[in-house]
Amino acid sequence: MGGGGSKIAMLEVEAGSLVTDAIKQNKAISPANVMAAKTKVSLSLKYDMSVKDTGAMMDETGSVLMTFKSTPGGFGRKMTLMVYDASGKVLCMAAGKDNFTKYSFQVFKPTPSYAKQSADEKMKLEDGADCYLFAKGEIDCGMAKGKGTYSIVKADAEGDAVETKLYEFLKPRGMVFAMTVENVQGALVAKMVQPGMDPKKILGEIGSAVDSVAMLVITNMLADATGGGMYYGYGAGIAAGV
Repeated sequence: MGGGGSKIAMLEVEAGSLVTDAIKQNKAISPANVMAAKTKVSLSLKYDMSVKDTGAMMDETGSVLMTFKSTPGGFGRKMTLMVYDASGKVLCMAAGKDNFTKYSFQVFKPTPSYAKQSADEKMKLEDGADCYLFAKGEIDCGMAKGKGTYSIVKADAEGDAVETKLYEFLKPRGMVFAMTVENVQGALVAKMVQPGMDPKKILGEIGSAVDSVAMLVITNMLADATGGGMYYGYGAGIAAGV
């Protein structure tokens, strides 16, 4: 792995802040997928250059934590990511869009994120069902590098949607993928590193009390935005993810 990846692989991951059921319910895509303990994970990907790619996140025993499916977009290098739990139930859908040096994505859940939230007028799940905006991400991109933020969307006292930042993430410049994620308290809560030149595998670690679904989404979106890691090798290293 590259120098940046080697350094990131040595970093110590800390616990997150999603420690109570109420906080998990409020801030996690899926409360059941908040890590109970610090967990080493691996992400694998199967390429289909023309239609869809499929992958999985597994723990160190090889048990599947989640699966995902990505679909290439059109102009703007946007991608759509479907994430499922181990039983195949939809956890979320994420849609990304690239604007050269800026990349943005939105995360949608099958259920409302807060009381009286309306379904999104433009987005639907793959079966045509309604979905509800849960989170947004913004990424500043450079040549094979990027940094960004992940924020959840909730309602204020007047019922208006407001964004609350949960995580900041960084991919240092490099041909292979490496990423760190910090929460707003400054704790390193996750790391992901491509261990070699194989673009279909990522190794990582996620801290306890951390939303593992959000970590999977961020990994995919950052790889797509920066053209590295799991999707490196698509043209100029551009991800054709979901």
